[in-house]
Amino acid sequence: MNRYNRKSTRLLIWVLSITIAVSMACSFVAYLVPPPAPAAPTPTPTLSPTPQPDA
Repeated sequence: MNRYNRKSTRLLIWVLSITIAVSMACSFVAYLVPPPAPAAPTPTPTLSPTPQPDA
């Protein structure tokens, strides 16, 4: 019983540490790579002038 309990505790700590590491890595990547958001609005002005010559 004691051996199993120790094993499960070690597994729980391992999973918890991996989860924290992944969440920290995700937040770090999100902090490092913010340019994709401002890059999205740029294609919209190129689409608006095209209907004017057609009309």
